[in-house]
Formats: sequence, C-alpha cells, structure tokens
Amino acid sequence: MPVELSKRLRAYIEQHDANAFQATLILAQHHYPELDDHHYAQVLEAWSAELRRQVEGTTSLQEQINKLNHFLFAELGFKRSDEDYYDPRNSMINEVMDRRTGIPITLSVLYMALGQEIGLDIQGVSFPGHFLVKIPHGGGIIVIDPYHGGVSLSEEELLAMLAHHDANASMDKLMALLRTASPLDILLRMLRNLKGIYQHKDDTAATLAVYNLMLALSPDQPDERLERGLLLQQMECPKPAMEDLRCYLKLRPESLEADKIQNVIDTLMREQPLLH
Repeated sequence: MPVELSKRLRAYIEQHDANAFQATLILAQHHYPELDDHHYAQVLEAWSAELRRQVEGTTSLQEQINKLNHFLFAELGFKRSDEDYYDPRNSMINEVMDRRTGIPITLSVLYMALGQEIGLDIQGVSFPGHFLVKIPHGGGIIVIDPYHGGVSLSEEELLAMLAHHDANASMDKLMALLRTASPLDILLRMLRNLKGIYQHKDDTAATLAVYNLMLALSPDQPDERLERGLLLQQMECPKPAMEDLRCYLKLRPESLEADKIQNVIDTLMREQPLLH
C-alpha cells in the first residue's frame, strides 16, 4: 500500500468517531486506487434512507432487526460467498456492495453500518473463526450472524462454535471473546484474511504489502514481525529482516523460538556482505 494511503488509514482509525465502514473503504483503495469512496458512502446513505423509512415508528428492537435482515438479505439480495470464499474481492467492501456477496467480516461491516444508520448500537465481535455482531439489550447482548442471514445465536450455539476452536471452551472464555471489536481490530482481521489468501496463492509481493500495512497500523504485533522477517530473509533483504526478527525477540523474549530466531539473525549478520 502506498505510504500516503497507509498514513491516511492510520490517521482515520485514530479519530474518536472512526467507523469500520469508512475504514474498509479506505483499505479497498489499496487494490482500487481510483475508487470513489464518496460514491459508496452515497450508496450506503441511499440504502439507509430507505431502511429508515421502513422502520419508522417501529419501537421493538427485534422488529427493527427483522426489518434490517429483510432489507439487506431479501430486498437488496446480499448473500454469503460459499463457492468463492477465498476470492480477495470478498474482503473489499466496494466489491461486496457491487456484487452483493461477501464473507462474515465484510457482511458484518455492512450490517453494522446500516444498523447504526437506523439508531441500533451494533458492534463488531471478532469471534474465533467467524466474525459476528452484537447489540446490547436489557443488561445483556443479542449476538447476530450476518453471514447466515442475520440469525440470532444462543449461548449454547456460541459455545458450540467456540468448541470448534478451543476444546476447553467455557462461559468465561465465551464472554471474554464477545468484547467489542474496534475499527483497528476489524482492519487487522481483514488483513489477516488477505494475508492467508495471498500466501495460498504464493503471491509474495501481495503478502509483503499486507504485512507492511498491518505493521504500519499496529507495529507491536510479534507474529507478523516474525513472519515478515522470515519472508524478507527469503527475499534476500537482510537488513529489514534482521530488524523485524530483533523486534520479535524484544516483543517475545521468552519465546520457545528465541534461540532459533537468534541463530537466523546471526546467520544474516555473517552473510550480509554477500547479499544484495
């Protein structure tokens, strides 16, 4: 991503009123430099105006959720992307809006944006393996899965989902994982999705670009520091590789990999004059 766009994105998410929809529009400009974010903001506003008309006078939270679900998934025709789940376009909010299909996190971003426009306090939830949204209600929360048409999930269903990723799933762990995801959290999760896609495609340049943006947004990420450092080593870029690997050791000095990583650094130090 161009440095100026990276700076713009970081400056935006540091604003107190930053929202995930606008942040993901800025992110999409990495792939679409000519993208008119004002156009997509206008499209969202037009959809929001129609949805506001439909919910006018509705006081029941559940009825508002039902109308949001019907508008987004029945009237606008948004659906989950099962066949092309790993298509990078599913992580680009402009493509999701144009094609009316996406993955859990991008459908959730759009769901949140529309819900917030009609006054619902919808928040993102970076749940393991599947992004969700929640709405505070009556001292608790309603957890919703936009990827499956806006269905509400019970505690039992959430625990079952968590058990797929954690054999020791518990209610305490579940509640901790239902915390609100910030715009930065959402961007980083989207970027991790893209990282995995580009790694699978063996697209080194695109993978490196994703690492660069992730670390520009949040520098103290040990896993990404280590992974980028090893990638730069493979690309025969010793100086930045060593910087990342040293940063990783500072962030995780007790890592079981510390000796191994130090050996890589030592090797790079010895070989540096031979590399270009």
